[in-house]
Amino acid sequence: MQVSQLMKIVPMILPLDITAGLSSDVVNMAKWNHLAIYIQQGAWAGGAPTLTVEACSNNTPTLSPDMDFYYRRATMGGGALSDVWGALTWCTSTGLTMLAVANSATIIELDAAQVYANPVATVPANAGYHRVRITITAPAAADLISVTAILTQYRYAENLLKTVLD
Repeated sequence: MQVSQLMKIVPMILPLDITAGLSSDVVNMAKWNHLAIYIQQGAWAGGAPTLTVEACSNNTPTLSPDMDFYYRRATMGGGALSDVWGALTWCTSTGLTMLAVANSATIIELDAAQVYANPVATVPANAGYHRVRITITAPAAADLISVTAILTQYRYAENLLKTVLD
């Protein structure tokens, strides 16, 4: 089996200067059991924006409550230990303060069951959502970032994988 049949790799935010806050594309996990969201920070002029993960009611999204998630961090850029990820850490729905460091990376790990059962007190009817996006608040300076979704554990074997950006 080919790598392209085992996982789907989708850009959520193309490399971009995030002087203003932004939201990513919405990714549909309906046919996938796991989503890893890879966030790569490039040149970092300053500031420490907050990143949140949202369970989305649809691709617009009409409702998008914040949710808890697991993440790991690493500082990239060559040299010893630049490819070693930190411990898997829990983050509440209030969000994650991004590192104010150039060439750092964060990976968010989400299981489909976690997204479907997302218990948010303000929107209890969101259980059953299967779409996700991230939002990043405005940093204090011009900072470069890209975000990529890596979906794994496809539920239905197919030769050509369908889009997840519906």
